[in-house]
Amino acid sequence: MPKKRDDAARENQRLNRFGLYSLILRDRLNLSRNSSNDFETHIREAVNWLCRAQDGTPDDGFARAYNLATGWEPSYPETTGYIIPTLLDYYHLTGKDEILHRSIKAADWLLKLQFPEGGIPAGTVATEPKIPTIFNTGQVIFGWVSAYKESGNSLYLEAIRKACDWLVETQDDDGAWRKYGSFVSTYALNTYNTRTAWAVLQGGRLLDSDKYQISAVKNIEWALTQMNDKGWFDNDCLIDNSKPLTHTIAYTIRGILEIGLAVKNERFINSAIKSASMVLNTLHPNGFLPGRLDCNWTPKSNYNCLTGACQMAIIWLRLYNLNKDMKFFNGAQRAIKYACSTQDLKTSNMGVKGGIKGSFPINGEYGKFEYLNWAAKFFVDALLAYDIINHEHKECSN
Repeated sequence: MPKKRDDAARENQRLNRFGLYSLILRDRLNLSRNSSNDFETHIREAVNWLCRAQDGTPDDGFARAYNLATGWEPSYPETTGYIIPTLLDYYHLTGKDEILHRSIKAADWLLKLQFPEGGIPAGTVATEPKIPTIFNTGQVIFGWVSAYKESGNSLYLEAIRKACDWLVETQDDDGAWRKYGSFVSTYALNTYNTRTAWAVLQGGRLLDSDKYQISAVKNIEWALTQMNDKGWFDNDCLIDNSKPLTHTIAYTIRGILEIGLAVKNERFINSAIKSASMVLNTLHPNGFLPGRLDCNWTPKSNYNCLTGACQMAIIWLRLYNLNKDMKFFNGAQRAIKYACSTQDLKTSNMGVKGGIKGSFPINGEYGKFEYLNWAAKFFVDALLAYDIINHEHKECSN
C-alpha cells in the first residue's frame, strides 16, 4: 500500500511538471495570449481575482500570490495597503457595495498589525520575526488614506499619524532610509523608497503638518543624487542594482513625479519625464517591455515584468495628462494591451482566471510561476486610467 501511494505521488509530480512545461511553451510561443480589447471585462476579472485572493486567506488581507505549485499564499500587509485605493476606485466606478466592504475590512485588519511606534511588519503574515519595515509602512499609509477619505473613521487618521511620525523619525539626515529595510531586498539602501516618501506626503496633507512634506521632499532630493545623466537610478532594485527591475524603476519614477506635481517642483517633474522617456524607448512596438534595464537603459532580460509594465503605463498616462505628448499615450496603450493579452479569462482554475503573472513568459525570474496580487492591482490601475483618457478622446471626437 505505501508503494502505491508513492507511485501516485510521483505520477502527480510528473503531471504537474508537464503542466508547467506546457504553460511555459505556450507563453514562449505566444499561444497563451489573446487579442481582446474589452477592457471592462479585463478590469472586472482582475478585481474578481483580487476578491478571491482575499477569500483565499483566513484573515481580511490579500494573499500575496497564487502559486501554481502550492496555491494561495499568506496575506501580504504591504500590498494589501495599496490594493485598497484600487478597489475603492473600482467601487466608485461600479457602486458595488461588496467592494467597499472588502476594502474597509482590509483597512481594519491592517490596524491590528501596526506596531505601537507606527511601523508595519515585513513580509507576509507568516514571516518571522515580526519587525517593522519602511517600505511596507509607506504602502499601508496609502490604504488608510483612502479608507479615511471614504469613511471618516478617526482610527485610520491616528494610524496614519503614527506611521508618518515613525517614518520621519527613522529617516536619515540626507533624506534616505537606511534602517528597517525589507527582508526581500539584498540592499539596505533603496532609491525606490520615493514611493514611501509619496505616502508620507499624502498622509501629511491629511494631517496638515509641514514636517511630512519636508521629509518627502528631502527624500526626493536624495534620490536625484542616485540618478545618472541618462536618467537611470542606482540602488534601485531588490536583488541586482546593476540591472534593476522595471517594477522598482517605476516605483522610483512615480514617487518623484507625484511629489513634484504636489509641491510644484519643476526639477522633480522634469527628472521623472526624463527617466520615463528612457524607459519608453525600450518598449517594443508590440508592447513588450523588458523586465530589467541597465545603466545605459539596455534590456537585460527576455521576460516582461508585467507589474513594472503596468506601472510604467500609469506613469506614461500621467505624463500624457500633463503635456499631451502622444508618445506617452501610445506607449501606455501598447503596454496595456500587451498585459491584457497575457490575462487568462477562460481557464477553470480560479487562482489563475483574471490574475496577472509575475513574468511573461511565466518562468521569467520575477514572480516565477506566480500570479501576484500587486500585479493585478497595477493592472487595474492602468486600465482604469487608460479608460478615462480614452473616453475623453471619444467625447472630443464626437
